[in-house]
Amino acid sequence: MITVVYAALASATGLDALEPQKQLPDRLFTDAGLAALTGLTVVLTAPIAEEVLFRGMIFAGLNRAWGFWPAALGSGLLFAVAHAQSGLIIPFTLVGVTLAYVYRRAGSIYASMSVHFLFNCISFLALLLIPGARS
Repeated sequence: MITVVYAALASATGLDALEPQKQLPDRLFTDAGLAALTGLTVVLTAPIAEEVLFRGMIFAGLNRAWGFWPAALGSGLLFAVAHAQSGLIIPFTLVGVTLAYVYRRAGSIYASMSVHFLFNCISFLALLLIPGARS
């Protein structure tokens, strides 16, 4: 939702350079087996690995040193930069801050993993099921 709203605002204001670009090439969806493997990686593996790194290690360490908001913004920004796309810096920083909040509020990395899983699952299903979502 954050990414969709952000993309709409960037487009409406004519800030094309800040619009998110597609992250997954079309060729990953040409074969059912490859699409399934891509889905497994995006929906299951990425949330586990990213949450352990960005919330469990980076946010947790920064939170001890800096407090919640600076740590959430710092780890969220690193999370966004790791996705290697300028159009995702703002929305994925917000996603990272949201995931840090979930992690802190629940007191468990499994909570932020679950929210991240849901975010990626919805995004991946949209790529599979909505015509034009991959363009």
